[in-house]
Amino acid sequence: MSTTPEVPLPRQPLFWGLLLLYALSHRGSTWLAGVHWGDWCLIWLPSGVGALLAIYYGGRGACIGAVSSLIMSWSLYWSQDSHSDWLRSLLVGVTVSGIDGIQYTVFALMLGPDKRFRLREAGALRQMFVTIGASLLCTVPLFVLLPKLILHIADSQYAPWPWTPHILSEAEGLLISNGLGMLLILPLALALLTPGMRQSLAKTETLLVASALPFVMTLPRLFILQEYLVLPLLAWMALKSKMAGVALGMTIVGITTAIMIHYGLNPLGMLQANLALTTLGAYILCVSIPMLVLGTALDQLDEQNAHLEQIVSARTTALVEANAELQALAHHDPLTGAANRRYFIEETEKNILRAQRYEEPLCICILDIDHFKAINDQYGHGMGDQVLKQLATLCQSLLRESDLFARWGGEEFVILLPGVDIHEALQVADKLRMAVASSPIRFGQLQIAVSFSAGVAQCRANEDLDSMLSRADQGLYRAKASGRNRVLHLAD
Repeated sequence: MSTTPEVPLPRQPLFWGLLLLYALSHRGSTWLAGVHWGDWCLIWLPSGVGALLAIYYGGRGACIGAVSSLIMSWSLYWSQDSHSDWLRSLLVGVTVSGIDGIQYTVFALMLGPDKRFRLREAGALRQMFVTIGASLLCTVPLFVLLPKLILHIADSQYAPWPWTPHILSEAEGLLISNGLGMLLILPLALALLTPGMRQSLAKTETLLVASALPFVMTLPRLFILQEYLVLPLLAWMALKSKMAGVALGMTIVGITTAIMIHYGLNPLGMLQANLALTTLGAYILCVSIPMLVLGTALDQLDEQNAHLEQIVSARTTALVEANAELQALAHHDPLTGAANRRYFIEETEKNILRAQRYEEPLCICILDIDHFKAINDQYGHGMGDQVLKQLATLCQSLLRESDLFARWGGEEFVILLPGVDIHEALQVADKLRMAVASSPIRFGQLQIAVSFSAGVAQCRANEDLDSMLSRADQGLYRAKASGRNRVLHLAD
């Protein structure tokens, strides 16, 4: 049912772009937190970028993300420790990269390229939330135990083992920061990489509201609670840009709030940094999930509407074609393809009124195939049908587009000749007669010559169709009585 384009297949520029984004987000997140021993980032953006690598490149992307984490973490902690203890920095880097590698592996297994994950599909958002939760739950023991264990082995003076008053709060901080990084980065990045959703962010009004979010978050608290004031703005972005707008808005709000907490502005009203971190996680979780669900629902609604429009359009086209086919069947003889008697009467009556109003000439011709009953009796009805079809095809090919050739009944045909007087009509009918007489009818191995007789009549003032047909029929009768294979009119 879905017509949304697939998530783009992995490409070389995308791969290197994600690696560059991983390095930049790593540096940005650590700068934001001012990392030193015992201090953790408020939002760990690389966790979202690494998860994106795993989604697009599977197990290979998870391994690359873990190796990138090792390199970046080792170099970071080594520089933070003034190059004094490379072993401890390496152990910390291995610990962090191991935790990240497990999380990325969960994403590769649950949302890897073989899963054909698409953000707009029904249930995709729930699947992404479940994967984020599973990746965090798989690493809870590591968050709690490994950092202290490795640091205790590397430096026995760092902290008493196995428990310290801060170990659970630090584990909680790691979980929250990693979870927030995934929750903010993944929806936005996947929306930007999905063509149908990327265009929705280019709307001017969406960009204006997005640029206003940081200013709203930095307003003096006084009687204004910024965390509530952004809700209508996020809802507006959801209505205008659907899922992509919500993802962009939540990323801006989350990063802006983390920066303010880092610099002591405390937009959430918390004085302690760890409590502010917990509150930030709860706030973003409580706001982002319903807003992302709203944006996804609106995206799916638009997609379903587009699908319904396609169905309606296809059925309308089919209905128009069916009506045209029915109209063609109603206006044409099914055997010969010529116009039928009813359509000929309708069109001829209109043309008679027009010709009489503007005093223009108009003629009709009635033709009847000579000895048609004998053809059916001698060669069968198959040959008779072939005679009717080939004669109708030949005559229509020699007439003008403005002329109307119709089957009147049985072996009789009629021709409407607008703008033609009696002399020109006789010439036209005689041309048709000679063409038919010189064109043998072929049916299988049989070949026979046929001819027709015709009567012609020109429209008179205040004359109706029945009168014209009667005079043309009299001309036909005279042609039959005169030996057939000729064209006459009543005056002859």
